[in-house]
Amino acid sequence: MALVRIGLFELLNPPEVPGFWGSGLKGRDASLGAVEPYPTIIRMRLVPEEILALIFAFVREGVPRTRLKSDLEHDQAQAIAIRPLSETCKRFRRICLPYLFEAAIFDGSGLASRRRTATLVSVLREDSNIAQLARRVRIAHWRQTSSTRDSTVWGNLSMAFGQMSGVRYVEIRDAAVVWELFDHLQALPRLEDLSLTSASVWGSTAQHGSSQHLFGALKRLKLLPTQVGLEFYQASEFITPSLQSLHTNTTLLQNITSIQQIFPHFPDSLCELAVTSTSEPRSQESTVLHGLLNLCPGLESLRFPLALSLFHVSNNQTLYPLDGQILRLKSFEGRSDQALLCCGGRPVDTLCINLFPTDVTIENRPNLLRPGSIPLRHLRLDGIRWKMNTMAFISRHCPELRSLRVCATAKDGIVWMLQPMPRLQQASFLVGGLAWYGDECTADHYIGLLQGSYNVWPKLENLRLHPSYRWKRPRRNFGWSRVSGREDEDDWRSGVGETGRSGYEMLGIANY
Repeated sequence: MALVRIGLFELLNPPEVPGFWGSGLKGRDASLGAVEPYPTIIRMRLVPEEILALIFAFVREGVPRTRLKSDLEHDQAQAIAIRPLSETCKRFRRICLPYLFEAAIFDGSGLASRRRTATLVSVLREDSNIAQLARRVRIAHWRQTSSTRDSTVWGNLSMAFGQMSGVRYVEIRDAAVVWELFDHLQALPRLEDLSLTSASVWGSTAQHGSSQHLFGALKRLKLLPTQVGLEFYQASEFITPSLQSLHTNTTLLQNITSIQQIFPHFPDSLCELAVTSTSEPRSQESTVLHGLLNLCPGLESLRFPLALSLFHVSNNQTLYPLDGQILRLKSFEGRSDQALLCCGGRPVDTLCINLFPTDVTIENRPNLLRPGSIPLRHLRLDGIRWKMNTMAFISRHCPELRSLRVCATAKDGIVWMLQPMPRLQQASFLVGGLAWYGDECTADHYIGLLQGSYNVWPKLENLRLHPSYRWKRPRRNFGWSRVSGREDEDDWRSGVGETGRSGYEMLGIANY
């Protein structure tokens, strides 16, 4: 960062040079005709602020995500990366302000973090112009305490929320917040994403009574409570007329009556439901889940991120029928037996199977490759045991496949992947999170594989065979280039599918 400051100082204070662009003579005598102009120097005051803003945004977005553990740490690292630019001059600070305060982080994990949070809260409360720059708010690792300083922070934060009219995303994770904070949250006019993970509220429910929370613009809601904070959710009503995506867990699925109390009106716009299992499945949870599906007839995406089945009644492993439910389903993520149960007769074109029981394989259950009424376009297979003829089965039963992602537990024998798939655009093959062919594979082997793939995968644009990099072929160009980055950094949005969203985005992998 010191080198960045020195370089910017030199650009702001360039040496005096003849002419506008520094044209002049140096080195040899001008009379000999050998003219060497000075290096081109652009004065920073001549560069438009729009160009500088793009450069600063590039510096900020250049922070690698793979070295960080959470989105909160990533936002903190981005602010640290842009801070030296904001300290260079007044002009740079004015340009950097939207990037510095785009993510407002209130972290209570340590004494130093609490002090930074108290300072940030004071700034946001005193300067409404800075408060309006915030787009994301993250509150994490706050515990109930009787400290006067913490009480002052919460009071100032509640007042600051009244001025943060531009906030679109709020996350409260592993924190105990004041009840009044939710009154300010529902006053945010542009709030679209709300994530409550292990969140609880100070004080007793009896003291505040039933609380109704109206979020008119909210589109995505994530409720992952624990038993400690469950009382708050049971005493709350979430009115979300524009809700499109709901992510919850089995802790909230106590009974259908409590679900209807928390969500008295499920909107017709709800098209995505994700349920994370926090314990072994019980018949009560299965019954509530079926009741929840009845309340959401317009679902197009159903996800079970963890591989516990929620459709088993008891020890006899009987499956509930889903006749007349989720008839519009287009995307599914879950176990292989759940896929056969939920996707039958429905227009599913995006499938993610995250667990294969020992007795289930692609070869003995070929209907897994076409569980719905139309051919698959996007397929992800996790935990599969790859065999010699697995790729042949996929190419035969999925002729319309656009994207394929495989994370196998093991592979048997020599695997020849190049089966004809004329529409395949994105492909990823890993074994246990490691390279498909092993680190000992030579570059010549990869080059030969890439050249041979053109004949059978003519539209392929991205191919990953190693966890640390992928091969990319730009459109209208037959050359391949190696791009560093792990799989969770891949950008699969380059025109995959007819809706403009990739299969991985539709599976909920790109977002939370």
